[in-house]
Amino acid sequence: MVPQPHGDPDKRAIWHSELMILYAVNKNVYAFGGPLPDELALTSKIREIFPCYPTCEPRIFSNETRHLGFSNAKLFRSAPSIPNTKHFIPWFNRMENDFGDYWKTYGIYDLIQFTRIGPQCQQEMLIAAMHLWEKSTNTFQFPCEMLTPTLLDVAALTCLRPNEETFDPMNTSENIKFDPNELSFTKFIGENIEIGETSVVEHVAFQTLWLSYYVFFSRSLQVAKMFIPMVIQIHEGKQFGLGKLILAVLYESIGLACDEIKKSENGSSFLVAGPMWLLQLWLNATFEQEFNLRIPQENLAEMANRPIEGRMIVRLASQNLETNYKALFMKPLDVVKDILPFIEIRYHETTYHQRTLHKSYAT
Repeated sequence: MVPQPHGDPDKRAIWHSELMILYAVNKNVYAFGGPLPDELALTSKIREIFPCYPTCEPRIFSNETRHLGFSNAKLFRSAPSIPNTKHFIPWFNRMENDFGDYWKTYGIYDLIQFTRIGPQCQQEMLIAAMHLWEKSTNTFQFPCEMLTPTLLDVAALTCLRPNEETFDPMNTSENIKFDPNELSFTKFIGENIEIGETSVVEHVAFQTLWLSYYVFFSRSLQVAKMFIPMVIQIHEGKQFGLGKLILAVLYESIGLACDEIKKSENGSSFLVAGPMWLLQLWLNATFEQEFNLRIPQENLAEMANRPIEGRMIVRLASQNLETNYKALFMKPLDVVKDILPFIEIRYHETTYHQRTLHKSYAT
């Protein structure tokens, strides 16, 4: 196989004219012969299907000066410390003793276990990836076409069902009353953890904290009351698409963070909220080889009987002690080229940058 040449127009023309695409049917190998179809012919229909707006284009496509002063700030202030053995884990252990079997029946047990082991957000990796995010399609724009986390990825990583009904807060019953006063992390735990037997209200309080801090990474840095109806439905066994909600919030959160990146100036800072743990897991799973990630020796036995793939992805760690995500990702001129060798960011060669702007049916 001759790799696609870059930089030499003559060699590229020859390569395209002689390209053969192999495929197999019933163990017989066949091939489509060249030449490679004209790029404009390939993308003309796509440009109509996926309209793009200038404000939605990835930051990497902009020729403006990139200000990376925000990279020294703590942008993921809403991300919890994992594991929080001083306050959260003791309460977690208490609730799991009484409600662990119910969590398994409902389908959230494996997701809740992430609060014990991670993942920890790698700020530089996440921010660098956001430089490739295109908001109108909720995708990362690579020359190898668009990539994005999907519901099937969520199911594989968390074991959440991908085909449940849409959450409707109006379906929440009035049987459980819960209106907390203290909303800061430690005070909320102190107000709601009980002594002796656990109760329905304590279970609702625990899961409200869990969803707010560990699943959705609430922007307010406090326990968000808006999750209480969702928690009550979980406690009462009403199934809904939790995975859909998490993915939708992730899309929106990445878009908001990209807007902040575009507006940032040297020395500026902003807050990144939302379920970035899912993006972290997806990047690790998708680019495991490029990041040189491996399971540490002490975790290999645990992985043999892992219930979900997310448990393994959480444990992945870089084998290169010299790896510095800021150095690899946040270079002013080439944000991601060094860490993803097969990606070469060229504005004029990226398929989807040529889409028609402001199509009438999309307005």
